[in-house]
Amino acid sequence: CKFPILPVIDGVVKPCSYSELENITNFETCLIQYTQSGRLFRGTITEGSETRSVIVKTWDFFLPLDRAYAYRPSKFCDEIELYETANVHPHLAKLSRYCCDRRLAVVYDEELTTVLSDVLPADDFGWDKRMNVATQLADLLAWLHKKKIAVGSIIASCIMIDKEVNIKVFDFGYICNRVNEDSVIPLDYVVGRYPEDVSKGMFTYTPSSSSRMLQCK
Repeated sequence: CKFPILPVIDGVVKPCSYSELENITNFETCLIQYTQSGRLFRGTITEGSETRSVIVKTWDFFLPLDRAYAYRPSKFCDEIELYETANVHPHLAKLSRYCCDRRLAVVYDEELTTVLSDVLPADDFGWDKRMNVATQLADLLAWLHKKKIAVGSIIASCIMIDKEVNIKVFDFGYICNRVNEDSVIPLDYVVGRYPEDVSKGMFTYTPSSSSRMLQCK
C-alpha cells in the first residue's frame, strides 16, 4: 500500500485484519459475482447484539500471473484515496472498512439485492427507469468531478439497484484522484481481455479512438 500511515476515513472507517475479514465473509461459499479486478462476496458484521449485511470486494491475484495484476495494488490504493474524499454520496456504496493484510479487500456497508445488468434486459425496465438511472449516475459523476476525481469503465454489473430504482456504484475500472486541466486520462484502458470475461459482460475495452470513459453494458 502506498500510504505511509493507513488512513482512518471520516473518523470511522479503519483498516481491519485478515482474521477480521474472515469473520465477515466466507470466501468459499459467499461469492456473488466477479468484478473488474476481483470478486464480490456477501458478508455480515456483528456489533454487540446487532448484525447487519455487508458486501466484500477483493482485488485478486491468481496463477498463472497476468500483467493486469501489476496495477491492482495501485487501483486498491486509488479507491481508498477516493473514499478519503468521497464517502458520503447517496449513489456511491458506503465504505465500512478495508483490509491490506494478506488480501486486498474493502467492506461496503450495503446489502446487495440486484445489479443493473440483471434488470436492463427486462421488458418492464423502460425508458423512464433508464433515464432515472442515467440521471443518478450523472449526478455522481458531476459530484466527483467537482472534487477533481475522474473515474472510468463503470459497467452495469457493478451498479447496485433497488426496487425504487435507486443506484449505488461499487466498482470502477479506473480512478484518478488528482484531476486538473493538465491531467491526461488514459482512454486506451483494458480491464479484461479474456473471451470468457467479455462474454459475461463484466469487462469492457475503451479504445483511444473513442472518447468514452463511461460504458454501460
